[in-house]
Amino acid sequence: LFPMFLSKFEELFAPKTPGSEDSSLVLKFPYLLERIVVTIMRACIHLYDIVELRIHLQKSLKLIEDLPSSFTRTIGDRLGCGLAIVLRGCFYLFETSDEWSTIKTLLDIAAQDKSGRGFVF
Repeated sequence: LFPMFLSKFEELFAPKTPGSEDSSLVLKFPYLLERIVVTIMRACIHLYDIVELRIHLQKSLKLIEDLPSSFTRTIGDRLGCGLAIVLRGCFYLFETSDEWSTIKTLLDIAAQDKSGRGFVF
């Protein structure tokens, strides 16, 4: 089921053509995007131990990296909290430097706003 959600997430996150009316999903639907990010975090918390899903979860986390900082600052607390839980429960499952790099980048993003710093530090 999660791979189907991932394809929809990728579709929503995909950059639109410059100048089009749909050029910024973030500005048009910030609540929807926030719910997608929270869903990705919850899926990682509960499903990261399933080897077959890890590649899909990694792709999902990488989508968050590309969101505008103006948006990620508003969800820093949710992102930081989710990452803290993922690290606490799944750190031993990170096998590649790419996995650790993704987590580090997302922690850096979460720490950009005061609300996320408490979870990161």
